[in-house]
Amino acid sequence: MSGRGISKLGLPPRQYRVDIHFPDFETLESCHREDHLRAKMLHKMAEYWHRVAPQGGALSQQLPNDRGVQRRGTDNRDIEEVRKLASGLLRAASGGDVPETLSSSTYMRGLRINVAGAIWEMIEKCGADNVASFTIVPATWENDIENLKSISPADMIERLRSALSTAGSSGAKGWIIGFLHGEYEPIQGVCRPHIHGFACGDMIRVIDRLRMFPNYHTSLWLDGDTLNPVYRRIKITRKPLTDLPRAVSYPLQSFWPQRALLISPDGRRIRARRKGRIEEPWHSDLIRWLNWWYPEALALMIGLRVTKDGLKQTKPVS
Repeated sequence: MSGRGISKLGLPPRQYRVDIHFPDFETLESCHREDHLRAKMLHKMAEYWHRVAPQGGALSQQLPNDRGVQRRGTDNRDIEEVRKLASGLLRAASGGDVPETLSSSTYMRGLRINVAGAIWEMIEKCGADNVASFTIVPATWENDIENLKSISPADMIERLRSALSTAGSSGAKGWIIGFLHGEYEPIQGVCRPHIHGFACGDMIRVIDRLRMFPNYHTSLWLDGDTLNPVYRRIKITRKPLTDLPRAVSYPLQSFWPQRALLISPDGRRIRARRKGRIEEPWHSDLIRWLNWWYPEALALMIGLRVTKDGLKQTKPVS
């Protein structure tokens, strides 16, 4: 991504600070606790790998886990990478230097404050009545969590950007901003990456037109007689945006949860009401994977650019 990236947004003015105006926004103390827990689990992962290969050499064998799935081999470079990441998270948890990584809840808190504030200010400038929130769940993004390491979030974002261009984003007025998020479904063992964001002006209709493409089509059934676990792949909320501090803090998230999805004998989809922590070792694998990417790799922006003064439109809204 050329120019300033989303990670270069500065602290917003006080009136756009979600940590001040949104009571449920995560506290610094809760982020320290989360980083401490992540560091602890990463250390356990590294020590397990070290015990399996006490000489520090490559593990040629496949490593089983408690779910009976065979995991790929691991070498000493993996062990050192995980130990280094765990040490960085532990420093952040102790109030020390915060590593600039998507794996750190403490780092993500600061990034979320900056990004949410910039979006909040942009929505107010354009008028909340001209903005809609959306969620996009592309069918081809769903993947076994074991394959997470081979997935590039930047590639997924670019494929979505291409689809939006085909749907007319290049000639449309307005803007789009969204961020990659994921949810793990433990029964099927799959991760469902998706995009949460906001669209303004004609871009709302552009997102709506994605429904015409197979990857974003609303469908009750998959091939054969299998019920589609994700019935509606494009969700647009056209009601006027309210409680902006809460709304703008939602697209960029630092926690990827686990939520079970059951399909009853009569064909009803039943999602667990509560989200939970992804079971190990998958959560630590996710934390490690997030460490490989910059915030810009998770961001979708059309009609906007980052400046030293925040987000600026590159297209008129109307």
